[in-house]
Amino acid sequence: MAQAKICSLSAELIARITTHLDSESDWFEGAERDQLSFALTCRHISEPALDVLWHHLGDFVPLLYTLPQDLVVLLPPAAREPDCRCVSECPITNRRYFRVLRTPGAGDFERFSAYARRIKTIHVCGSRYSLLSQQTYVITQGIWDFLHQFAPKPLLPSLREIVYTEPGAPEERRSFRLDRPPQWYLSHLCKIEEHLQTCDPSFEPCLGSRLKHVAIQMAKEGIDSRASIRLLASHSHNAETLDLRYSGYATLGGSELGAFLNLSHFSVQKGLYISQEVLYSLGTLPRLKVLNVGVAGTSRPEEWHWDAIRLERPTGLFHSLERLAVVASEMGSWSIPFLETITSPSLNSLTLQYKSGVRTYTVCQEICATIASLPSRDRITHLSLSTANERVQDDEFLGPATIAPLLRLPCLQYLRFETNLKMIVDDALLENMSCAWPHIRTLLLSWPKSPSSTLDSDYSADGYRPPSPNAPECPRASLPGLMPLIAGCPHLTELGLAIDTRRRQRRLLEILECPPPELRSRSSPLRTLTLIGSVLASESSLDTVAMFFSLAFCSLRYVHSAWPRVWWQMIMARATELNQIRAEEMRYKARSQRLLAAEPTDSAASSKCEE
Repeated sequence: MAQAKICSLSAELIARITTHLDSESDWFEGAERDQLSFALTCRHISEPALDVLWHHLGDFVPLLYTLPQDLVVLLPPAAREPDCRCVSECPITNRRYFRVLRTPGAGDFERFSAYARRIKTIHVCGSRYSLLSQQTYVITQGIWDFLHQFAPKPLLPSLREIVYTEPGAPEERRSFRLDRPPQWYLSHLCKIEEHLQTCDPSFEPCLGSRLKHVAIQMAKEGIDSRASIRLLASHSHNAETLDLRYSGYATLGGSELGAFLNLSHFSVQKGLYISQEVLYSLGTLPRLKVLNVGVAGTSRPEEWHWDAIRLERPTGLFHSLERLAVVASEMGSWSIPFLETITSPSLNSLTLQYKSGVRTYTVCQEICATIASLPSRDRITHLSLSTANERVQDDEFLGPATIAPLLRLPCLQYLRFETNLKMIVDDALLENMSCAWPHIRTLLLSWPKSPSSTLDSDYSADGYRPPSPNAPECPRASLPGLMPLIAGCPHLTELGLAIDTRRRQRRLLEILECPPPELRSRSSPLRTLTLIGSVLASESSLDTVAMFFSLAFCSLRYVHSAWPRVWWQMIMARATELNQIRAEEMRYKARSQRLLAAEPTDSAASSKCEE
């Protein structure tokens, strides 16, 4: 058995030990020996405690406190001139900054290095300050130059994760007023703070071979030069996670990302888009598993040479990809060849979002056919396709043939279609879905919301005229058509599609009069139902729809409906009432069965007593 250590004791027991040793009335002959043991114990506890406290740092300020006070000193808050105009606009009187007093000698960085080895995560911000308590501690350019010149290399030898904000990035201007640019403050700052106006924290001293996770808040000039990525590729090419962010709109180019051979997760956020060259470089990485990018649009479609790339690389790209999320400005012709280059057999999640809805009809059909032919079609569990809600012609819609190729995805659990076109499905397709997707949990085939729809008009039933059942854009699915989904998809919790409650009325009445076995044996777990675009016959048919909902979806909690919303609210209220009645009947039935089961026992006991 391993020897017990004090670190494994509870906090209460440690508190009792320290209280006992600190009590003068409890001292005995071996007091000095116990004090020595307790000191060694405190040292044993302090090591893991310091590791926990120093593993994650928000900035470099705590490290500067480890330097000798005669080497680096924290000056008092800066004074301001009597005629200073920046006091009311930018509070600088609580700023405190460090100053180097002399040239460092041997041993000055010994304590600094001891604590630097504990750091696993740090945030290097180009904004030159970090907020601690009520003071703003400013790290000037002179401090960064001092560390870069005299501090041991690498500066943080055990660093695993870094968040770096480039100079000039939007995040470092978060303390400025939005109605005035940062240049305005530079012209109004006190002369005593002119040395604080510029600061370029060096990214290089923090880099090392052990660095695994990197997040960079990029500035516009950083995107043009790509200096941070080149520096990272030359010093920390073993990085596994890279997250790039930008708060404006910019395009990242170059092939520097191809040097990260161990990269497994890459994402760009907040208005940053990548070019074809960057996307191709990412495709050549052998270990890339997660890709979350925005793809820049182009005025010349011939710039996307994915067909030529397939000829140059017969083995394809993205060999290890597992999750792909792409945000593109338009549904161009590049989408299909790009998807065809993916050769990973492990791809299980695919999200495609387009800012424009042009050519939705053609591209959606081609995308579904391409996804169904991917090498990983037997592993795909998550699929989402969405476009902007742009106005299109009323005669354009997506029919059952668009979704039909996706029936070859046997492991699908999440499917979301949200385009600017109406998605029309019929009962035959719903039955095929129930057979092809037994593990489906979320099935959303959403219709676009009407741009003229308002809250008041949705709640009003005045002027409601259901479309003709024979109209091409009218929903084809019926309430009885949902029965195969209930029977064949036992995990379905969220469903969204447009139905026409006027279809197959006779079959609907048969279901209500004699519920099928799948409704009597188990209850559906469906909790959310989206019925935008659905058609109601008239107000007199609301009770029939409510009875079907209470019978088929007894766990239903949320219904997102369309015009007239007041009728759908009446349906849900009536269905809830019926569910309560049915639950009371089930409780009464269970109670009666218990009473009937107890009666024979009581009768047997009474007859035995009579004998």
